[in-house]
Amino acid sequence: MDNSDKQYHQIAQLTTAQSDAPLDRIGYGSCGSIWADSSLFPYIDIYGCNSSSTEPITSVGEEAVFPIVLKRADGLPDRSLTNEAVIHRHILSTLDKFNSDNQQCSASSPAGPRLDGGGNIFTDGHVVNIPRHVAFFEPSAPMWNQILPRLPSDSTTCQALVSERILPLPRDSRALLANKFWDGPAHLRENIVNDKRNEHCLVRPYLGRRRCRNLKAGTQRTTEEEGDENKVMVDERPGHLRLKTRGLISLRNYPLHVDQIEELVLPAGEYAAAMADALAFLLWGCEVDACDVEFVLARPRPQDSLAHDMASIGTRKFSTSNLGPHALWILDFDCCKPLSMTMEGVYLAAERFWRNDPYYPTPTSTSGTSGDASNNNLKNKTGNDEFLWKIFKGLFLEVSTRIMDWKLETKTAAWKSDGQVEGTYGGQARQQKLLPVEFIKRVEETVGVYSKGIPIFFSSS
Repeated sequence: MDNSDKQYHQIAQLTTAQSDAPLDRIGYGSCGSIWADSSLFPYIDIYGCNSSSTEPITSVGEEAVFPIVLKRADGLPDRSLTNEAVIHRHILSTLDKFNSDNQQCSASSPAGPRLDGGGNIFTDGHVVNIPRHVAFFEPSAPMWNQILPRLPSDSTTCQALVSERILPLPRDSRALLANKFWDGPAHLRENIVNDKRNEHCLVRPYLGRRRCRNLKAGTQRTTEEEGDENKVMVDERPGHLRLKTRGLISLRNYPLHVDQIEELVLPAGEYAAAMADALAFLLWGCEVDACDVEFVLARPRPQDSLAHDMASIGTRKFSTSNLGPHALWILDFDCCKPLSMTMEGVYLAAERFWRNDPYYPTPTSTSGTSGDASNNNLKNKTGNDEFLWKIFKGLFLEVSTRIMDWKLETKTAAWKSDGQVEGTYGGQARQQKLLPVEFIKRVEETVGVYSKGIPIFFSSS
């Protein structure tokens, strides 16, 4: 079966060839709406979680499939699905070459890969999954004839991106979050857990921010209207991520702050290490600026999908936790741009670091102050936050060096096979090896300088 046939079998999940039932809108972002057929992949045992649901459908026709989503370009006009498709494919292509080179080195050297000697360039090696790319549609694509009947009647053709679906956390995880962090009336907890919209539960791990100190453990800031029955969560997410129903909170893209991560005894240090690997790979391996990328905790891939077509950084699972089996995923590349391997690129990457949501651990000011007091990410820092930053910083620098070495060795091998001399690139590559250190230095120097959501006007001064 050639690639076009495989692509069709994947996309068939979304078409009338599979079902006439409406697709589920499982999310909405700045780029647009996100759709899937959840009935094909119920929340199931093969994703590492206990379930009493029926066996999953894992094939369409004769071709094995994985769950997919349709991301429609019906959001903000300044967002580009075309750019996301280009960057997404570039990241996956770089990762494929990266993993292939490491496997070849492992096979040819008793000591393992030439750069690591221990099995993987990624020093800590915890899994960060990248959704697999399936297809990109233009409005004129014939496939729309079979997809539109499953969308709302007022839907029209548009650009669309089809990629692997990140399966949400199971009901037990939703119950854990509601029981721990809902401070409203107890009888509403079951409503939160059972709300259909909350079945699409993904968790954003915010290692760079704590909740307000003046709140007791296990609560979040609330406002009250007309008594406890109408108590609602104050939620910094965009309006489309909040449930409007009084008395309920949204567990879609739920922001889990570092103090909540500690309260749940989740492996914060392992998350920090995995994020360090991922950011180093994006900046220096893929040479993209990682602008506004998103990290979420969700279900892991089924075990049998790891043996082939793997789109993952690292191989180690996270430690067992109260949240159950889960994995870290990285997504949303529509704002990413190519990154120049220069000091100007370093300054821009540091700015992107601070302007993103507070996924990464962050330093305190090198001057001993806490930076701009208006920056919420810098409030309530503790010794554990400094420890997480040390983990992130150390592993980021280590894996960055290995990635830079890999790039230089790849180029050197190409020169030698062509009978060429090193040329000017060799000197440039050696100078580029200094960029990760300069990046960390710039991040530490700009504590409190940038705030999320302010337009970026880059200056090298």
